[in-house]
Amino acid sequence: MSGVGKKRINKGRYLGLPSLIGRSKRATFSYIKDTIWKRIQGWRNKLLSQAGKGVLIKSVAQAIPTYSMSVFLLPVLVCDEIQKMMNSFWWGSSSGNGKGIRWQSWARLARAKELGGMGFCDLQVFNFALLGKQGWNFIHNPNTLVARLFKAKYFPHGSYLSSSLGSNPSFVWRSVWSAKEVVNRGIRWRVGDGKSIYVWRDAWVRDLPGFRVGTTPVPGLDNLKTSDLLLDAGRGWDPELVHSIFENNVSLAICSIPLSKSHISDSLTWHYSNNGLYTVKSCYRMLTGSLHETESRLYASSWKKLWKLLLDKAMILWCVWRQRNQKLWENSSLSAVKAMELGYVFLQGWRRARAGASSSTTQRAHGPLTWSRPLEGRWKCNLDAAMFRNLSAIGLGMVMRRNDGQFYACKTLLLPLSCSVKEAEALALRKGNYSIRFVKRQANKCAHVLAKHACFNAGLYESFVIPSWLEEDLVEERVTAASQPVEGSMDLQPIDYDPIYLETIGG
Repeated sequence: MSGVGKKRINKGRYLGLPSLIGRSKRATFSYIKDTIWKRIQGWRNKLLSQAGKGVLIKSVAQAIPTYSMSVFLLPVLVCDEIQKMMNSFWWGSSSGNGKGIRWQSWARLARAKELGGMGFCDLQVFNFALLGKQGWNFIHNPNTLVARLFKAKYFPHGSYLSSSLGSNPSFVWRSVWSAKEVVNRGIRWRVGDGKSIYVWRDAWVRDLPGFRVGTTPVPGLDNLKTSDLLLDAGRGWDPELVHSIFENNVSLAICSIPLSKSHISDSLTWHYSNNGLYTVKSCYRMLTGSLHETESRLYASSWKKLWKLLLDKAMILWCVWRQRNQKLWENSSLSAVKAMELGYVFLQGWRRARAGASSSTTQRAHGPLTWSRPLEGRWKCNLDAAMFRNLSAIGLGMVMRRNDGQFYACKTLLLPLSCSVKEAEALALRKGNYSIRFVKRQANKCAHVLAKHACFNAGLYESFVIPSWLEEDLVEERVTAASQPVEGSMDLQPIDYDPIYLETIGG
């Protein structure tokens, strides 16, 4: 009779997610662990190679909790238990009993391959990256139903970035709110008109740690906005004012921020992606790669150098091993000299095959690897940019040629900016009517040489006479282009300019 009059609470799942989150989070999300455990038990009975195990872990086992982790913050204990199961499966023997020595922890296996790991997923970090996507949607899609609902309840007078946990929050909001610091680490303002950005409190300087100025506000300028640092027309920074307020490194970082020619509003952007939009992949790399960025580069470089050094010996050893098998199973063998010669032949063939595959793939993706002529009646301007980090500057190189390859003019420009190569090349395309096509450096050699030569000329350098140090490359590209078809016959769009544009660009 004790159950009379009491309603039974449904603790099942709705749309694949728990309908009720109780006190024991571990028990609530145990279904994820049970699902993965059943999959792994089915795999243990199969003879799988390490490569096969890696594919199953990445494509199946790690994908199972993704849906739940995009809404809830899983308990640390649940993530650890799942990772231990996957680690046991990875190191388990092929006999099916699951026994084997765990030579490395999951933390080591979850490192990038450049760092000696297997590229597996750290579930806790991945969980935060997925929840950060929800917070990003609250910021960039505020008119969706879910964003309006959470805003009305948890941050009615502010934004997600300035929100607090609140009293008696739901577990969903508690999970999404826990990823707020993750979003704050990668989000910054993109300067437009500067009217929405406070200089001292907002993240907007992309080349500074945390994207913030990081200095004590100047007395009387506590509410200084970025728009106050711009010239009256709003088309550029006021260098004298910026240098008078900030230290040298901060002022240089501010003045290196490119500004739009059109009047646009300030906007929040994700720093770690090219298009400024949040992605789970870029956030995960930010959280895992920022700790070992320098180590990763050194480790990857060392392995590449070691592989190049050992490649010749590895091929020779393979040939020796092959001769050993032929002697053992076929009772035929070659002399040591012949085996070495055979190894060298295999090595050269392997290198030619690699070079041919890389060349054909690149040519299919980006067209020919040599300079090509534009359509009749059109001129072509090739552009390139070079980075001079020791000078905190970029060099722009441009060369204009007629349809027959004849030189018309060239130009170099050294700009005191700190930006990426893509942004540097975009600076050379801010005016004029043209069509754009990306080409590899092999087909853009003259412009590349000009860009590298910009550091020898302070400011602007223009010439309507072929420089002696550029003549050899120009002749080479012209001779090569004479045997190539015209771009129009390959359905490619050339970069064509009016000659006046070349004289005024960057001036």
